[in-house]
Amino acid sequence: MASEKLLLTFEGVCEHCSVWLNGIYLGDHRGMFGGPEFDVTGIVRSGDNTLILLLHGAPDRQRNPGEMPTFFGGGNPWLNLGWIDTATFNCTYGWHYADIPGLGIWRSVSLRKVSGAEFDSPFITTLSTDGDMLLSCDIITDNKAELTVCARISPYNFEGQAYSFVYSHEADAEKNNLTFAFTIPEPHLWNLNGVGKANLYTLELTLLSDGVPTDTFSTRFGIRTIEMRPIADPTGKTEGNTSQYNWIFVINNEPTFMKGTGWCTLDALMRFTPDRYRQFISAAKNQNVNILRAWGGGLVETDEFYDLCDESGIAVFQEWPTAWDSYVCQPENVLLETVRYGVKRLRNRPSLILWCGGNEGATPLESNDPNFDPAVLNLMGKTTLELDGTRPWHRQEPFGGSIHDYISSWGGQHPSKSMTLCAPFIGEFGVDCWPSYESVKKYVPAEELKQIDDMLQSKKTIPDGSSLAHHTPLFNKAGDVARLQQHVELFLPATSVRNCILGSQLAQVVGVRHTLERARSRFPLSTGAIMYKLNDPFPGASWSTVDWYGAEKPAAFFVGDAFAPLTAILIADKLNYYGENAQFPIFVLNDRLEDCILVRIRVINSSGKTIREMCVDITGDPQKIMEIAVLSLSPEETETAPMLIVLDADLRSGGHARNWYFFNFENSPGALFSLPRTTVECSIISDHAVTVKNIGSEPAVCVSLCAPGLNNLLRASDGCILLFPGESQTIECNFTDGISGASGWNC
Repeated sequence: MASEKLLLTFEGVCEHCSVWLNGIYLGDHRGMFGGPEFDVTGIVRSGDNTLILLLHGAPDRQRNPGEMPTFFGGGNPWLNLGWIDTATFNCTYGWHYADIPGLGIWRSVSLRKVSGAEFDSPFITTLSTDGDMLLSCDIITDNKAELTVCARISPYNFEGQAYSFVYSHEADAEKNNLTFAFTIPEPHLWNLNGVGKANLYTLELTLLSDGVPTDTFSTRFGIRTIEMRPIADPTGKTEGNTSQYNWIFVINNEPTFMKGTGWCTLDALMRFTPDRYRQFISAAKNQNVNILRAWGGGLVETDEFYDLCDESGIAVFQEWPTAWDSYVCQPENVLLETVRYGVKRLRNRPSLILWCGGNEGATPLESNDPNFDPAVLNLMGKTTLELDGTRPWHRQEPFGGSIHDYISSWGGQHPSKSMTLCAPFIGEFGVDCWPSYESVKKYVPAEELKQIDDMLQSKKTIPDGSSLAHHTPLFNKAGDVARLQQHVELFLPATSVRNCILGSQLAQVVGVRHTLERARSRFPLSTGAIMYKLNDPFPGASWSTVDWYGAEKPAAFFVGDAFAPLTAILIADKLNYYGENAQFPIFVLNDRLEDCILVRIRVINSSGKTIREMCVDITGDPQKIMEIAVLSLSPEETETAPMLIVLDADLRSGGHARNWYFFNFENSPGALFSLPRTTVECSIISDHAVTVKNIGSEPAVCVSLCAPGLNNLLRASDGCILLFPGESQTIECNFTDGISGASGWNC
């Protein structure tokens, strides 16, 4: 190859490097999301070659006066602001449980021959769900020749016929664009998780110049449409609201509520393995999530991430790597290169449905203030839309009708404060908590845990300098432990590390699930809700529902119930109704329009007795959202701590979906764990299925499988289950060898 025209391409170096080949300096490069690329024609020689790449240290500096005013209130002395001098994932620069900036060659490096005619990122897009497609091929050529494009489209994950065509064109410029409109017969659509199968096709292109093959290109794609429609006000009016984006996501011609969670960079040390991606994307799928927000604190995500989202039917809301108006300071050339490279790499992905400029900025449309000059952000949007005009572009998130809210977390308020949250779109909200005790033991020494237990027993607080306190969002330098403990004693006494963990986790459950369900019941006035978040870059306490090791917190299962394709829900404004009149509107949420015929509602008191039961027959055609009843309880009925409410939606086919709630627990902290005892029987019925049965005489509450030492690897189809006496449920899981049984709050 030494006599050929050659390009040396780095797909990703984090985040600043200098490169030499055979003693010749090729250049410097900043930004981790693609590049550098060098023409090394004549520098490469036959035989051995020496390539040297110097990694410069990760940037480290404090905030300059007037710089980044929206960054944590202007910045704090323990936060490294060096990331604003480049384009990288910034959540490991001292503010998101890790102060370990990424460094290294993290994507492939290649040396390739440049041929006389080449494809430049062919782009295929769907025009209609009837299979009408548009394929745009930019072809770079160094001479006039007859160019022939041979295209073959074949099913990737389903059975079907292949489709092909051939087209010839006389090259007349250095860069030729060929655009093909065609229809794929009997199209199999790409569907969202919970709606249908995420069908995928493979596109294979071959380019011939004067009959000689010179280049090939292959990509996967899906047939799906994305449209954004304006949201109506309560009167039904959709016109005239120019301060809001169009927030109704219309996927395959169907207005769709987006059920989301935030996606964080997978690992602070950039261990982005396919198996690790698979572990967390499967957790999102189990939670019935249909959209992930890859936010501006993290990556412009990898091909491995997008492969799994494509296959799982999970849409992606992809932000560019800016946060808190950092684009004002970040190098313009680095950001624009990131946009150009990223759009061309990702635009064939069916899962990608929205581009966004970044996370949590003031986002003016125009400004004379240099601290908020939007010129670079405007260029990023312009470049994005020039390269891909098929998807919406949002300037930043939140903006134009969406909100972020942490009143029950950073705000220090009761977790019920999130329950009445309403907005056209909720882009981020959550309650932080500790991971499981088994996970905590992996990063906190056993003797330290014992010392903290002794201190908590003596009514002392968790010590500031402990490992447990350090592994928090801001290393306990911003009152992290106090915030994590603020809700614990609503549920049980804070007398041990175990209790602190469980109390914080239950605060996350009640602070998240009610908000998600309320938003879903308001569609189309609310069009989506994205809780913060699914995963972590580093071990520690956080807002995630799945910790860094992979262990699911209780909220993972309650989010799964809130987002289930079919579920019955109740709407509550608070968590404590003890001795009061209470009214709970009951809804059926039915994404797939299944034939739901009955909803059964039961209220359980602290003695485990059903004190109220009602059944509601469902008549008429299935509706996606249907308010079916109001559960009214008297002060005598609500005078119980705790109070459980169980909703069962029965299908004509014989299946049913259960959702359950707990109230009044703060009247008697620990009451949730003082319910009458019962026993569950756990039977392994196959390599991937377990049946749990309540063989006692009392309801079994919050039952989950136990896999000691393996809980970070276990993926169960359900957990935090409620079983009445004699009831059983089969749980699908990724393995059964190592499951020791099941346990719950009272069993």
